[in-house]
Amino acid sequence: YRKAARLWGEVGDESRQAWALNWLGMLYTSDPAHRRESAEVLSRALGLFRHLQDERQEAIILSHLGNVRKEMGDYEQAGRCQEQALVLWEKLGNNLSEQAARLNDLAIIRVHEGRTIAAIDLYSRAAEVWRVRGEWEKLATTLTNLGIIYDLLGESRMALDQYRRALALLDRHPESPQRAIALNKLGDVLLGLEGPQSALAQYQKALKLRRRNNDRRGQAVTLNSMGLAQLAANHPAEALQEFNAALEIFRREGDRLAQATVLNNLGLVYERLGYPGRAREPYENALALADRISALQRETSLFGLAHVARAEGKLAEAELRMEQSLAIVETIRDRVGRPDLQASYQAARQERYGFLIDLLAERHRREPGSGYDAKAFAVSERARARSLLDLLSRARHPLKDEELSHLDDLSRRINVRHLEMLGAASRGIPSNDQGNRELTDLLESFRQAKAVAQEARPTERDSPPTVPLAQVQARFLGEETLLLEYFLGEERSFLWAVTSRDVRFVTNLPGRSQVEAAARQTYERMTESHHQTEAVASTQAAAKLSAMILGPVADLLGRRRLVIVAPGALQAVPFAALPHPAAGDPKRPAEPRPLILDHEIVSLPSATVLAALRSRLASRRPPRGLLAVIADPVMGPDDERLPNHRAAVANRRTPQLRRLPSTGGEAATILALAGSEPVLAASGFAASRELVRSGRLKSYRILHFATHGLLNDLYPELSSLALSAFDPSGRPVDGQLRAYEVADLDLRASLVVLSACRTALGEEVRGEGLVGLAQGFFRAGAPRLVVSLWDVNDTATRDLMKVFYTALLREKLSPAQALRKAQIALFQHDRWHAPYYWAGFVLQGEWK
Repeated sequence: YRKAARLWGEVGDESRQAWALNWLGMLYTSDPAHRRESAEVLSRALGLFRHLQDERQEAIILSHLGNVRKEMGDYEQAGRCQEQALVLWEKLGNNLSEQAARLNDLAIIRVHEGRTIAAIDLYSRAAEVWRVRGEWEKLATTLTNLGIIYDLLGESRMALDQYRRALALLDRHPESPQRAIALNKLGDVLLGLEGPQSALAQYQKALKLRRRNNDRRGQAVTLNSMGLAQLAANHPAEALQEFNAALEIFRREGDRLAQATVLNNLGLVYERLGYPGRAREPYENALALADRISALQRETSLFGLAHVARAEGKLAEAELRMEQSLAIVETIRDRVGRPDLQASYQAARQERYGFLIDLLAERHRREPGSGYDAKAFAVSERARARSLLDLLSRARHPLKDEELSHLDDLSRRINVRHLEMLGAASRGIPSNDQGNRELTDLLESFRQAKAVAQEARPTERDSPPTVPLAQVQARFLGEETLLLEYFLGEERSFLWAVTSRDVRFVTNLPGRSQVEAAARQTYERMTESHHQTEAVASTQAAAKLSAMILGPVADLLGRRRLVIVAPGALQAVPFAALPHPAAGDPKRPAEPRPLILDHEIVSLPSATVLAALRSRLASRRPPRGLLAVIADPVMGPDDERLPNHRAAVANRRTPQLRRLPSTGGEAATILALAGSEPVLAASGFAASRELVRSGRLKSYRILHFATHGLLNDLYPELSSLALSAFDPSGRPVDGQLRAYEVADLDLRASLVVLSACRTALGEEVRGEGLVGLAQGFFRAGAPRLVVSLWDVNDTATRDLMKVFYTALLREKLSPAQALRKAQIALFQHDRWHAPYYWAGFVLQGEWK
């Protein structure tokens, strides 16, 4: 081919010279050792075909050249090649299959670049082409690729769904190599979700198929996965055998990235076997191989080397390696762009932050005055609420009309499906897989469309920096405030007790499982504490937890305001009802003194989030109106306020919710306290979703919602407040105000009170917190929230809110002071003495 190309060039036949170079370049592509020569030759061929104006062959070569550049790690040039190829295929027309293939190839490059939003969008466009054309095997390939993205970013449920859809399509192609890939990827997800046995069953199927197809590289991929499953099953010797077999194949193939992957796993095996010295070499080799090819594998190598260095007693080296590792984690997270995927990726990397905090705690023990407690605090802040922080810190940009129209259409379809599911659930009809899948797809389309629209806007993409400990002390805390920030580790947990002058770093709290078990037990007992049979159990559970998490700082509590930054199950604990940690047996006090009697209690996602809330609050003028109360909506067909209510028939899309009669009295009492200041009173039909979304609420400093709260653990965006489900003429309307809709509101209120059930709860995302209604209101602009931890009693809530608003509006107390006064009033009342009645409400956010 080289001679032919030279000779055709000498005689001036550009066409035949171009074809000879094309075949030579393609021959080189089959050998990883000659990728550079392949790129050079294909580039020469491309120039000739371009000169000959052969756009079809130009598009083909651009695609091949893009793949070669990708394998070389030159993702910028690879992307340009695939983009140019796509433009040419679109220009040529009638080549939808080629266009979809280029979309798929370009998406793979975007994954390597960390441009997740673009990658998902490209895969989705390709999948739609394959679906329309009925090319099921290619559709399965693209769905598998989508699953890989979700899996990399910690969204195991989404990945599992994509792999299962791909395998269902491949049932008609049982011997397809793509089936082996999908089986292998399915096993990878099941390894984390269900354990090694479920994963190994899929790997065995994949390995048999790859052997039948004589796919040597594919066999190595499966052997590597099987090694991880054996390691998870605590069979390190078997894992070592699988990894070595895979590594030998990848070396023969010249696949540097795959070698790095297996070498990292070999390092992990040697660690498990207790040979950190032997683990160092594979980790270092993997780091060298992955350089400029894969940030993910570099990060894994650095994390492994940090483990090795710590095991060898080289704590300074371990700290350096972990900082390098987390720098990559945070760069990848920031590039992801989509808040939900940023949160899932961060959740999957919490182990990294925990390891570094544990390491810094050890350095603090050895050198107490060297600032390692402050370093560890900074790592704790870096680990939590980053998605919320990004959203709080970035300006909103207006969307184009076509973008708004598309989002509105998706939102309408989501809400219709959501109402159908709520209506069915309220009638005892279980949801079906088809309905859940449809809703999942709609929500994913909405998240993606919104992210694509926002990505096109000019904005700073770097995540805002965390606030250092010294700055937290100087800016946010006075002598009257004690910040208690927790981080739950696997073997031990940590607590920073911080005042304006002092820091106590507690490094010996029990591990995550023990703390969370005690927290869940306390929560469950509190929700039943109004039953006589559960009162003692509630007291004992609270005392046990208090001794566990507050005992080491009992002497610092005094009568200070307590600002709690708590992860995991601790977020659902009503600290106000915990007793002061007494010395000795926590079961000793017959009637312990709850913290609320001596302390204001405030909850925060993180200290850095407080900085963002204060910054946003300082930049805006307070609204002129004082108070907007949305209460006692018309929710069910039996509501007497409906015209002809006795003949009303429930709409199947309307959830059957009972009226809360006390909320009307609650609203009237609150409004009576407002005096002559401007208020908005919306009850009955006026307490509608349309009112909230109209923009009228931005004119009020306090927003109060008194209604039902509906928690959705599976789809946190769909946690909602129930507003009027009928218009004044009796026609059913959508009465659900959902968390994702709340997040898009423009609120100027300084305080939002959600006097409804479980409005503080949501999906628990490690590192991010409880994702649901509360996060939605923070995003919408509220700096302070009063929200509930459980299904509150509506009569007790009415009484609590009366005292709260009297203290807030008449006595001019702060929200934290007013809530404390209200909770003490109920605690001291014989009828409402049990924590169930008064401890369920918490103040989140700013306390001033």
